[in-house]
Amino acid sequence: MTQLRTDKKAHALRGTAAFIVAVFSAAVLLFTGCPNSHSNKPATPKYKLTFSVDGGGSLTAKIGETEIKSDSEIEQNKTVIFTATPNTDYVVDKWTIQGGSFEAGTGTNGNTTAKVKVTANTTVKVSFKKMYSVTFNVEGGNGTLKATPEGGAETAASPISVEHEKTVTFTATAETDYKVEKWTITGGTFVEGGSEGSPTAKVKVTAAATVKVSFKRDYKSVAFADLDNYLQTATPASDGIYYIEVTGLTKQDLQGDGQSHTPDPSPLGVILNAHPTKKVALKLGGGITGLTDMSYCFARCENLVS
Repeated sequence: MTQLRTDKKAHALRGTAAFIVAVFSAAVLLFTGCPNSHSNKPATPKYKLTFSVDGGGSLTAKIGETEIKSDSEIEQNKTVIFTATPNTDYVVDKWTIQGGSFEAGTGTNGNTTAKVKVTANTTVKVSFKKMYSVTFNVEGGNGTLKATPEGGAETAASPISVEHEKTVTFTATAETDYKVEKWTITGGTFVEGGSEGSPTAKVKVTAAATVKVSFKRDYKSVAFADLDNYLQTATPASDGIYYIEVTGLTKQDLQGDGQSHTPDPSPLGVILNAHPTKKVALKLGGGITGLTDMSYCFARCENLVS
């Protein structure tokens, strides 16, 4: 009877032990069979980002506050901010990108910044263009001067900034009774116009330049033979004066006679005296052969102002 109880007790112990081993084994299998949510998480894709410059300037790139170098591996969907810094006398020209696109409002022509969300291998380039200051003005008044840069709008505001080797066309407009006298330029040369009396001048810009124009009173060219008729029929300048350059003169036309008690004017002086109410500013045009003496030429010509 005692032996029977002992056998039953041993059998029960062996069953319990087997059950414990089975449970432990199942627990081990369950633990080792479940994937680790941390160690087996898929890695975030990374892409190569390359960037460079063309021309006079530099380009930096940052993710947040961290600066990155060209050819770096960038995690997907990270936003990179590019900043272009031109050298002296340069400005940003344009941006180009391959493998992506710039965020709205960035990376446009002339803009110093660009933003890119990286979703693939990406290449960014920015170019710079050289610019020069061009100053222009009128010497002495009596007219205006405007500039039209190649590809730009006409302006009277000086100075303007002009791209290297682009042209600027200058237009001079004289006030009433005046005309263009002469042009001057420093820092370049005129490629068209710019001659005395020309209303326009064109410059190809390769350095900082200054353009100036001056105006002078517009003297009407009148042949000596037509002078009397001109004074009868013409309209004076806005200040009431006839500005005349007389052409076709000989030395005899300019010789007065001082032998009499009352000196007599020259033939030119006679015409002027015939119109005493007409104020005249006079120039003698052309070379006058043999002229050595103009004594008494303008005797009694009180209407001659210059």
